[in-house]
Amino acid sequence: MSVKGEKYKSKKAKMKHEKSEGKKERMMEYGKKGGMSDILDGKLARDRNQITELGKLLDPIADKAMLATATIISSSLGLLSWWITVIFLTREVLVTVLRFAVLKKGVIPASRGGKLKTFFQNFGVGFYILPLPTYLNLPRDIFMSIAILLTITTGIDYFKRAFAK
Repeated sequence: MSVKGEKYKSKKAKMKHEKSEGKKERMMEYGKKGGMSDILDGKLARDRNQITELGKLLDPIADKAMLATATIISSSLGLLSWWITVIFLTREVLVTVLRFAVLKKGVIPASRGGKLKTFFQNFGVGFYILPLPTYLNLPRDIFMSIAILLTITTGIDYFKRAFAK
């Protein structure tokens, strides 16, 4: 291959890398904004004592939409394994369908375990997006392992609670 061909290849690779970095930066910015608005919304609802059945239903769906966006984009950029995205999204879809199926019996509010799961999922995905030094790979992977474990166990718990009613 000629020197000109090598320069073209390396320029193309550089452009691809820059495009990927730009996507990561936008994804982190959207994630921060979405997360902060979710926190603010919840705080305002609690402070004003405006917690409604509709809010109990829609807030977890909004959380799931943010997680779905982050995991799909992270996986498509090669930052997160697809099998993790599949586990997260399968659980979220199943729990959402379950919540609608038992809606006549009442809304199943997010449990403490579900909230903890959301925390570990969101930060876990964030740790895969951030350009962390390699010595933090083990703590990052342990954090994600906890997120996966909580995802599965809280999903099972939601089904147990729904069918116990």
